[in-house]
Amino acid sequence: MKTIKIFGKTIPIWILAVLLTAGIGSATLLTYYGRITSTVDVSQAIILDCTNNECSDTLEAVGSETGYSNPHYIQSKTENDLNIKFANTCDPDCDGVTITNMVELSVEGFTVSGTEFDPSHYKKTYYEYNGLLSNLNTAEYVFKVDENTLGGNTLAPYLVIVSDAFPYGAAVYIIPDGTTYGSGGYYTGTIDGSSKFHVPGDTHGCAVQDYTAGCTLSQIKGFYPSATVSKISYALGAWPGSGTFKAMMGLSKVNGAQAVHKSLTVYGLTDNLPIIERYDFDALITPGTYTIYTTVLPA
Repeated sequence: MKTIKIFGKTIPIWILAVLLTAGIGSATLLTYYGRITSTVDVSQAIILDCTNNECSDTLEAVGSETGYSNPHYIQSKTENDLNIKFANTCDPDCDGVTITNMVELSVEGFTVSGTEFDPSHYKKTYYEYNGLLSNLNTAEYVFKVDENTLGGNTLAPYLVIVSDAFPYGAAVYIIPDGTTYGSGGYYTGTIDGSSKFHVPGDTHGCAVQDYTAGCTLSQIKGFYPSATVSKISYALGAWPGSGTFKAMMGLSKVNGAQAVHKSLTVYGLTDNLPIIERYDFDALITPGTYTIYTTVLPA
């Protein structure tokens, strides 16, 4: 047996090999210092008040008439403000059907100057339009006053054309327009070349907040011939006073075609935001069963 002397002592070589191997085996490195494991149950941020977020209505209509879905409600379960949009499809198709995605917006009158465009005093829903102002000819709208304790019975939603060409980025369809609007009934209207607009900061005489003295859409086109519109909003509020105004509102058509919704802000922890779908059927629509889908999507 081979041996080796260490510090004056004789040790068998096989024992030394075992000792050296044991030392190598224990010289490992830590791969981590610790770990936290969390199991998170995440729920949906925006929901509908229907079973599994699927709402189903059945109604009857005759060509040339109008039908409405049942009221449904959007609920926000998050403290964050999120944007949604409505998308419409039909089976077999949407020919002869105009769909108006109507949402009830609610505002309070402002009493402190500078707060009129805060969310509590001013809300809006956006629609798609990306093209020259010169090509924007008509927009058809629907609204219903659900509550008005703000006072003036001529108050109503109003359309805003959004374009960087305008001094403050907007041309505002002038309201009040002198019409009296009572609660409970649906009102429809069309904005066209003769409709009066207020253009803040304009130097052509359009910066007038008076439906009898503003500039018509046709005039604005002439003053801003190269303006490009990025979107259209249907807005509510920025009115002085104390009280509440609620309106179910939406655009039906832009330039005679189905209006396409772009976005709506659902503010954090909104309890129940009412929505209704309006269906206008053409007089010459082919009789049959139409299934109309309105899907709530992130925007």
